[in-house]
Amino acid sequence: MSRPWIDVRVSLASLTPGSAGRRVRMMLLVALATPLVGSCGEGSVQIVDPARGFEVEYPEGWFLASESVTPYAGVGPDLFAVGTFVLRPDESRCAHMPVGALDDLGPTDAFVAVEERIGPNSSDLSEPRPATFQTLDGVDTGTGLFECTDVSEREGFGVLRMVSFAESGRSFIVIIAIGREASDDRVAEAGAVLDSFTVLNQEG
Repeated sequence: MSRPWIDVRVSLASLTPGSAGRRVRMMLLVALATPLVGSCGEGSVQIVDPARGFEVEYPEGWFLASESVTPYAGVGPDLFAVGTFVLRPDESRCAHMPVGALDDLGPTDAFVAVEERIGPNSSDLSEPRPATFQTLDGVDTGTGLFECTDVSEREGFGVLRMVSFAESGRSFIVIIAIGREASDDRVAEAGAVLDSFTVLNQEG
């Protein structure tokens, strides 16, 4: 779930060695391992997640999923999913794919998600990261993502792509879906979200 921005202004070196100081140090360590979600100015929101090793920015006004949109994904956990509409999981079919979000996508909407592949040699299954995600276009009909969508919804996609890539010894899957009538600005926003995705050294 999303969490409020945590602003830590206490120097660890200034804490006393007593029990109160130890309690504050423990609270700070917990806080620093908690995903941070907060405004970073210029109309965007930043997520920093040290425990899962990533950070990303998305536009204000977009919605961050509060739970996994792929509840039965076998490849690994959702790291994040954002869209221009409220995101919901759908466990009725293809719950390893974000079918709830894809069904709810309107003609001017956009949705992006990043999942991490988990398992031995998983990074060997992915290509290097694209230089930019701004150029992703078209509807890829050769993936399970397309096959799991409702037939009646398929004509509404301007972009529907699933791309895997490896970075820093880890492997990721990117899903991007954009409605056929989305503006150029909306398309650019979706690509910018994925371009902002940064892999961090995992803590813990």
